[in-house]
Amino acid sequence: MAKGNVFAYSALTTKIKAMGSNLFKEKEWSELASCGSVAEAFAYLQKQPNYVQLFADLDPANVHRGQIEWLLNFSTYEDFTKIVHFAQKHQSEYLSLYFIRYEILTLKRYMRIILDPRQSSTVSVLENDFERHSKINTKLVAESTNLEEFINKLSGTKYFDILSRVKTTFPNPTLFDYEMALDMYYFSSFWEQKDRIFSKSENEFITRSYGTRIDLLNLLWIYRCKAYYTVSNDAIYTFLLPINYKLKKDNIKQLVEASSAKEVIELANKTYYGKKHTFTTDSTLESQCEKIIDDVIRKDYKDNPYSLACITAYFHFRNSESAKIITALECIRYGYPPDTVMKYIKRKGSSV
Repeated sequence: MAKGNVFAYSALTTKIKAMGSNLFKEKEWSELASCGSVAEAFAYLQKQPNYVQLFADLDPANVHRGQIEWLLNFSTYEDFTKIVHFAQKHQSEYLSLYFIRYEILTLKRYMRIILDPRQSSTVSVLENDFERHSKINTKLVAESTNLEEFINKLSGTKYFDILSRVKTTFPNPTLFDYEMALDMYYFSSFWEQKDRIFSKSENEFITRSYGTRIDLLNLLWIYRCKAYYTVSNDAIYTFLLPINYKLKKDNIKQLVEASSAKEVIELANKTYYGKKHTFTTDSTLESQCEKIIDDVIRKDYKDNPYSLACITAYFHFRNSESAKIITALECIRYGYPPDTVMKYIKRKGSSV
């Protein structure tokens, strides 16, 4: 690693390492899994460094599942604001792209509230100068009573065009269609701008990290369509990100045209990823994909600690922790014993 990079990332890496020290380890996961109720588990989380402030105002006896999930999904925003203060120019450009994730989480949340008003009691964490980074007028869109009104109130932002296209493309668009369009925009934004923003060395692992995510997200969508839905091949293509990294166009074509979910797995094992990792039906495809991404990001950070890899790794594993906590709470809610809860925690990573 060049000395210039060490100098440029010294303060940022030190800050991120300090924040990373609060990530859950085996001891914390075991203690969480041993909780006898969601209220007990939530009270445990309130004592942990990453969550003491996040959950400070909530009563463990009355907390709503939707509140916990929303706060956990948005929990890295406070970390984001801290990291921004240490960032230099091109690091800030990376963070500006990453910020799209928080805007999308916010838009998804408001759309879900419109469709299910029972969720409106969920607390908001839109503070810490959120609107300094965003052009979304959260107070205005929060007043929307239907999706058409919601979309219109996004006029002047990039999301107006994205969601308007969904409305005009699909005869009866669902929440899934709108959320998928937003997710596609997030990954496409990174892919389209990475060559302009990042240096050659950093672009290499940004491409590897996001390229792998995009490939495996496409693989997962194809598998889910074949396994759980009756969807035409033409419709499947509309759900895929039009980006190819190691999963080439021919691979995509074969996977989409597979006659069954079983055949998707067989074909996936003939791709770049299958030859390196071997997909099986013994565990879920999602957990296998998550492990591949974990390994890629962990290796990039190990090889390039003084680079954007430190930011990518921290957010990835922090989001992974949130996803695992949500899984653990769901298992506890259903009364699973601690060893079973731990089994699910170990299978679960961050979302692709």
